[in-house]
Amino acid sequence: MISRKRSRQIGMLLWFGVIIAMGGFWLFRRSEPFIPIEPSVQFLAADSRIPPQPVSAFERWVPISWSWLWRLHDFVRGPLPGILIDAKVIDCAMLPEQMVADLARGHARGETNGLRGWILDNPPLAALGRKLETTGQLITRPRVQTAHGIQSTLFVGSAQSVLPGSQVGFTFDLLPLIQRDGTDLITILTLTEAVTNRSADVPEAPSASGVALTPGISVHTNLAAGIRWRFLDGTGLFLLCPPASNETRRLGVIVSATVQRPK
Repeated sequence: MISRKRSRQIGMLLWFGVIIAMGGFWLFRRSEPFIPIEPSVQFLAADSRIPPQPVSAFERWVPISWSWLWRLHDFVRGPLPGILIDAKVIDCAMLPEQMVADLARGHARGETNGLRGWILDNPPLAALGRKLETTGQLITRPRVQTAHGIQSTLFVGSAQSVLPGSQVGFTFDLLPLIQRDGTDLITILTLTEAVTNRSADVPEAPSASGVALTPGISVHTNLAAGIRWRFLDGTGLFLLCPPASNETRRLGVIVSATVQRPK
């Protein structure tokens, strides 16, 4: 027979367990209030970095070694929304001015230092991509599969001997914040290339670090931009650089996104 004192202790333990379970459920399922997406393009400083995301109380206090609790956390919270980012970087040096004028009639969502950004519905965006590929050269087409709040970095290129430790190619740094009706996407885009100097017989000056560059070769940055896009489902992004100069190429970047929300 269980004594009255023992029964009281068991009852208190049960209530304590229920309180812990309810608190854990609240912690796992807590969500931010819904604020509808307002489509916009915000240009950031070229040397911007992806801002760190806030860490939840669960992530701060629960050791990663407690795998069973992390599995429970993921089970109760459910899977994060996923997103597939498909980007095209196109050399638009031969882009007809009439096409630029047609785009301009759509009023760019953002503009700074000759960079212009549009948010277009998916069908017109796909048609634009096809037109650009017929008039220009597709430089690279990176694809990134990630999830809500997960920062991802993709580099397409190769290490070069232009400068020890340097890389030449396309760097795509991104952070998607997926909402019910759209996505808040922070992107840092950089495209560099090795070029042959016109006067290869002129000795190269040492770099700022004191290391001599490869004779006749230098690195040019064609694109360095930080952009925060806010766009609805069913739309995509188009970035157009200023007209080409002796130092840089005119680039266009098309970004489409496919969001997979848990059912």
